Amino acid sequence: MAGKRFAVVDCETTGLYNHDRAIEVAVVVIDAASSQIIDEYDTLINPMRDTGPVGIHGVTASMVQMAPTFDEVATALARHVKGNVLVAHNLQFDARMLRNEFERLAAHLD
Repeated sequence: MAGKRFAVVDCETTGLYNHDRAIEVAVVVIDAASSQIIDEYDTLINPMRDTGPVGIHGVTASMVQMAPTFDEVATALARHVKGNVLVAHNLQFDARMLRNEFERLAAHLD
């Protein structure tokens, strides 16, 4: 396990579907050999739309009003997950939502 790292990821979103947006993302990077936390990243994200079901995620419009947009955090987020083994409570959902955000960003760069 030497050199291996786990990136524990969680994201909150405006909903459950592919058109929904990330509104918060957190990553904790753990060294597999020592089980020590070696890095952390957490940010609110302004989805440039309604934040969705506040009763589920607790993120209000006023909380994200001055937050960066996804394109402003994409590089930092990628740096925290790249090359690490992704771990999440619901990895299929979190990975899909983050992949959608990165794909939207790439579409804007074309």
